[in-house]
Amino acid sequence: MIVNVKPALAVVAAFALLGGGVWLALRMEGEPPAVTFAQEPRVLGKATTWSFAAEDRKSGLRQLRAWIRQGERTVPLLSEDFPSRGTHRREASLALDPKALGLADGAATLIVAAQDHSLKGFKGNSAFREVPVVVDTQPPRLDLVSTQHNVNRGGSGVVAYRLSEAAGRTGVLVGDRFFPGYPEAAGGSGAHVAYFAIPHDAPAGVPVSLLAADAAGNEVRRAVPVRLLEKVFPSDTIDVSDRFLAAKIPEFRAADASLPADPVAAFLVVNRDWRARDHARIREAAAGGAPERLWDGPFLQMPNTKNMAGWAEGRTYLHAGKLIDRQTHLGLDLASTAGAPVPAANAGIVAFTGDLGIYGQTVILDHGQGICTLYAHLSGIGVQKGQRVARGEPVGASGQTGMAGGDHLHFSVLVGGTFVSPAEWYDGHWIADNVGTKLALLGPVK
Repeated sequence: MIVNVKPALAVVAAFALLGGGVWLALRMEGEPPAVTFAQEPRVLGKATTWSFAAEDRKSGLRQLRAWIRQGERTVPLLSEDFPSRGTHRREASLALDPKALGLADGAATLIVAAQDHSLKGFKGNSAFREVPVVVDTQPPRLDLVSTQHNVNRGGSGVVAYRLSEAAGRTGVLVGDRFFPGYPEAAGGSGAHVAYFAIPHDAPAGVPVSLLAADAAGNEVRRAVPVRLLEKVFPSDTIDVSDRFLAAKIPEFRAADASLPADPVAAFLVVNRDWRARDHARIREAAAGGAPERLWDGPFLQMPNTKNMAGWAEGRTYLHAGKLIDRQTHLGLDLASTAGAPVPAANAGIVAFTGDLGIYGQTVILDHGQGICTLYAHLSGIGVQKGQRVARGEPVGASGQTGMAGGDHLHFSVLVGGTFVSPAEWYDGHWIADNVGTKLALLGPVK
């Protein structure tokens, strides 16, 4: 039998031409690589990390280049070639030291160029990105305006200072605890104020310093002279009775069924673990408040009340005559009539409302610039989160929710998320001497 192979060869040739055309079309694709930045840089400090990526999912990357240009000078930063078509994505992270690169402070341009393996135009497709930046290797100038800072242990302090430029981070460090600083409009350009605390349990001689860091990460610090006035805090012994446990533990178990069956063990979980958790929630609610001062004048104590517990009181808890726990009471217990109205100690914004473990029904007010007040054990809450309140406006009613053995208000003041003595903030003379005089040093708006 004679077979005519010409038609078959023609079909094979046609498919070969078609396949070659598809291959050629794919190799001549016209989509350029994509260049992306993890975060588009704006400022280069003494040590800046610049991260970017180049990607080409079709032809693959052929070349990747990066450099910085300042004036007539160009400094290479990265040069890579990819001979094969298998590299479709390249991520780069470059540590840039302007001094080592010979750059001066001022304007510059970061540039990235990527090329793929496409045959289009015999050179492939290219991507080119330029980003204007500012080289800044000098820290802000920081002038400490206030020079005298007498601070009680467990109390508050105020620092007035000026900055030569806007700061990305500024405030006071007490040991390793940071208290943010805030622009003070009444003091004119560059005026700042920072409220800080010396915690009741801070070590003797804890260092206090003022810092400012600009957007480029350049940081300057100044020691803050502080005269620490030592205080002796009260102590008390509290009998945890079976009657108290029978009344309170079911309430806590309703909120957390995993509490131990033994009432004393359950009490310890609440008094220790929940206390630490609740304090973390309080610090979270106190963070990120208003940058401007919302309060004015001395803080108001709940009227017609008797203080039933001292601030920073060391408490020893006994059950059946046996020591079971020790904790520190970081507030005042103000007792009046049952269900008495609880006024806002000063003007502010409601930062938190709701159940707060050992504190029961609680309201936290933000008074601006890191100052907050806490109202706990309430029987009812009369405000909502985000609501503005005036000094003396009711925020709720006293009660015995949480770890309260009787109707009262637990009142606390916090500075930068740290509990401080409320007595100072009740005292108009203390506020005039420690806040008013510091702000006056900044002078009027110029």
